[in-house]
Amino acid sequence: MTNLKHMNLICVIFLVLSISLVNPTTDVAGQQTRLEVTGEPTTLNAGFNTTVIITIFNEFEPIYDVDVSVSFPESQTTTVSPVVIGASNWKIERMGMGENITIKPLIFVTESAAGNAYPADISISYTRLGYISPSSETHTIGFYAKGQIIMIAYDFIVEVEPAYEGNERTRDNPVLADVGSMITVTGSLLNKGNVPAMFTNVTIIPNPILILQPESTSYLGEVDPNSPAPFTLEVKTSPHTKDGNHTILIKVEYQDQESKTHSFEKELTVYIFKTQVQESQTTSEKIIEIIRQNLLFVIIGIIIFIFLVALLIKRLSKRGVESEEFPA
Repeated sequence: MTNLKHMNLICVIFLVLSISLVNPTTDVAGQQTRLEVTGEPTTLNAGFNTTVIITIFNEFEPIYDVDVSVSFPESQTTTVSPVVIGASNWKIERMGMGENITIKPLIFVTESAAGNAYPADISISYTRLGYISPSSETHTIGFYAKGQIIMIAYDFIVEVEPAYEGNERTRDNPVLADVGSMITVTGSLLNKGNVPAMFTNVTIIPNPILILQPESTSYLGEVDPNSPAPFTLEVKTSPHTKDGNHTILIKVEYQDQESKTHSFEKELTVYIFKTQVQESQTTSEKIIEIIRQNLLFVIIGIIIFIFLVALLIKRLSKRGVESEEFPA
């Protein structure tokens, strides 16, 4: 009798294990979910197309005639839901146990959708070996629509005070600047995205060759889409700077709607040199310089001077002889 009870208990345990293997865990809606589905990124670029990578893992058993579709149900909070551009349905003949497949739907959401969340339905149907009717399951992936800020800096002009002849403001020819010169940089920012950039700031990064001024930073605040924002920066060159090409780095920093800080840098090249100041010449140096510049005339003058002196000496000598011959 006891053995019979043990046999019945073993049969019950075996039956429970068999049911648990045939009928896997169910989701909150009571639907059986034998497959695992993940997607990334879950942030959609509002106003642009976003490619999403959806991966389906099969840790269940071999399945056949797999059909996968991606769709967005109508939103209850917004008038326009995201849409799948191009293919929204994929078919796979077989997925073995332990295998996975990857699909890449292209999803578009309008600019007005920025700041809203949207669920996407990943519907999967397949056939199991030995079953006539296909199985199906639906997985949900949540997406968030985010506005875009695409900031560019352009139209840079570098000016130096005092100015030097030949100071051409081109990309290939660096601007000339004397030590201690004031350098003025002007330019513009353009937000090519679809949401404003907040707390925008443009500044010259500290550098040993530069002496920063209060005007070395320009606060622009909010930069709206497609509205150029001009700026002006000023900085002095250090008197201890060595001659040569030097790089000035300009940093642009701003925040997005989620208060995340973004930044990028722009490089400008300036050739800095030290002006050679000539010392005042002494009187003797000035005379020597004049002689060098008029050497030919000086030589001729000396010859004439020597000739006249010799002639004078000869005449004086002749008069002396005559006075000796005819004494008074």
